[in-house]
Amino acid sequence: MNVNDEPIETWQDVVYAVLDSEGETVAVQVQRGEEQRQFDLPAGTWSGGIRRIRLDNQDLLEVMSFETPSLLGDVGFKPGDVVQGVNGQKAYSQYQLLDLLMADAGQMKTVLVTRGDQKVELPFETPDVAEVTVEQVVTEDEDGLSTPASKADVQAGDVIKSAAGVRVTSTRQLVDIIEAQDNKEFQLDLLRGDKGIQVSITPKDNRLGVALKQDIGLVFKPEPIRYSKELAHPSPAAQIGDVLDKIAITFKALGRGKDSGVGAKDLSGPVGIFGMLAIQVNHDLRLALSFLVLLNINLAILNLLPVPVLDGGHILISIIEWIRKEPVSVKIQEWATTAFAALLLCFFVYVTFADVKRVPLLHDIFNRDTEKVEQPAGAGE
Repeated sequence: MNVNDEPIETWQDVVYAVLDSEGETVAVQVQRGEEQRQFDLPAGTWSGGIRRIRLDNQDLLEVMSFETPSLLGDVGFKPGDVVQGVNGQKAYSQYQLLDLLMADAGQMKTVLVTRGDQKVELPFETPDVAEVTVEQVVTEDEDGLSTPASKADVQAGDVIKSAAGVRVTSTRQLVDIIEAQDNKEFQLDLLRGDKGIQVSITPKDNRLGVALKQDIGLVFKPEPIRYSKELAHPSPAAQIGDVLDKIAITFKALGRGKDSGVGAKDLSGPVGIFGMLAIQVNHDLRLALSFLVLLNINLAILNLLPVPVLDGGHILISIIEWIRKEPVSVKIQEWATTAFAALLLCFFVYVTFADVKRVPLLHDIFNRDTEKVEQPAGAGE
């Protein structure tokens, strides 16, 4: 419900609330049934801390296609089926559905789906191995050192059966297990072909240096993008204030990259900016106009940074000349401008390369349906 007295609707709201906190713990208020509870969770740890919480939106789990043979493709799903739950427990998301199905190996479960106007029960027996597979092994990290996976001789194609004595059920659960080890050595049980092997591995920065996949054999229809159609439009001052808050949060996230997980790789250049603008125009022109306000204010603030190639740099040089009562050497200005222009160009290429890798994601968002959600009367007052 709340984190540090801030209302929560999405995981992004949780991140913003945690970044705004100054202490070692954050106050979390949750509703469990009709009961409200308060917890103080560590803000900077993975073991039981705020970053171990998973928020899953309630998705409509409509099967779009399936493949056989596969982990879930042989259950009996048909295109158009809507998954309701497993053994009487409601399924809220793809991740939760997978957790429900893969728990307790060998157990028979009943998957309830709606097929048209009918409710259909499908039997499913949980397999011993959840098919969490090493898709790729990164041999060297950013420092040019061997990754934990390459040291332990983990190979692409290895199926991970268990980690630290815990049976692996999904890629997300495996990531949680690794992070819970706090960079200490643990055992991986692997299946390489028909042969079972065990390796000892020590994570570095809570990472092994592998890319994981789990081909469940089902493709669900993407959820429509929902947004509120504001009945009471914010004033220009209110909108600018909101934009400034977002900019401040962005700089906080970058400044606390180790805690937030946000880095330069997550920033966007022209490709990402035009991609997001196209998405906004496709959904609603008002969203595009609001995005342009955010973009222009960001550019104005960036232009005022004290970097020689920007206007802020010219202002800084003017202040230095005013204080020194003499002009700054033209040669120094040329060298500084050229150096920072080169750095800016390199950074531009870096974020553009990151944007290009996100093009499939942008294309998927662009093609999603849009659903307007009307605010209740008075909600915008």
